[in-house]
Amino acid sequence: MLFSIVPPEDVWSEPPAVAQAAVYRWIRLSGGGLVQLSPGPDGYRVARLVSPEPRDYLDPALQPGARWWAEDHLQG
Repeated sequence: MLFSIVPPEDVWSEPPAVAQAAVYRWIRLSGGGLVQLSPGPDGYRVARLVSPEPRDYLDPALQPGARWWAEDHLQG
């Protein structure tokens, strides 16, 4: 016996087909932060930023949706 607030048809049904997951890429910034990039038809775009530097969050080039220009931010 299963007691749940979820309808039985949702509990016992087959899981939906899993869509093709996007291949994300993590890049380390020179200041120690990380940028998650998502591929697109016109190159990579910023998907996520994780950084200990507050000024990285103010950089328009690192905002989600921005096109990625690697030579500006790669660790070197």
